[in-house]
Amino acid sequence: MIIFGVIAVLVLALIFLVLRAQNAQAELNKAKFELKTLQKNTKFSLGSIMLMSKQLTNSYRLKLDALRRHGVLHGNDLDVAQFIVENVEFVVMQCCEKHATVEEAIKGALEGATIDMAAVQEYIARQSVDVRVPWSKNTLDGYLAACNNLLTTKTKAPEAAIEEAAI
Repeated sequence: MIIFGVIAVLVLALIFLVLRAQNAQAELNKAKFELKTLQKNTKFSLGSIMLMSKQLTNSYRLKLDALRRHGVLHGNDLDVAQFIVENVEFVVMQCCEKHATVEEAIKGALEGATIDMAAVQEYIARQSVDVRVPWSKNTLDGYLAACNNLLTTKTKAPEAAIEEAAI
């Protein structure tokens, strides 16, 4: 009688373990499916970000070319501004994929470049407040705002800049 009781308890324990293992397997399969879905969404999002950053880079190139044609930017300033504009896509992707700061991404872009970080910092230091403040945030949104302001504030008429400073 005791033997049948022990066997019954062991059978119940075995049934419990089998059911628990099946439940764990079902949860594992569900987690794998959710992971695949998340990976697809992430891949799509990164592709969209890459496409948008390419378009933004092209837009910035056109604005920079217009500034160059009008003689607003020239010499070393043009080289630094061109470096910043040409590497928008690289900086965006480094910040999104590798969670790098803007400074780390720019240092990565500077490898093999003819300019150095000191030249970039000096150029930004000479810019207006609406370029320096977003740049100093060292975040992607600040970087994009600084790039946009860098290329749009140069085109303001001197009278508009003086009136803006007076306000």
